[in-house]
Amino acid sequence: MAILSTCNRVEIYATSPSVVFDELEAFLEETRGVPRWVYSSHLYRLADEDAVAHLFDVAAGLQAEADAVAVRCRGCGQEWTITR
Repeated sequence: MAILSTCNRVEIYATSPSVVFDELEAFLEETRGVPRWVYSSHLYRLADEDAVAHLFDVAAGLQAEADAVAVRCRGCGQEWTITR
């Protein structure tokens, strides 16, 4: 397992022979002391190639830039969805 924590995100990368999102969310709830319902709508649940592509986006800084654009757009009174 690898945990990536920055000023605006916490990401957990794990390998498993089966999908274990519930267990990872329970781990996050336990270690952060925040009930799962508070943040569950903000979680990405990616597997296989999608997870690897997201990791490379984050490593390259592309996701941080997309998040910054989304925040600036929300400040204009409109909601925007950033997709790749």
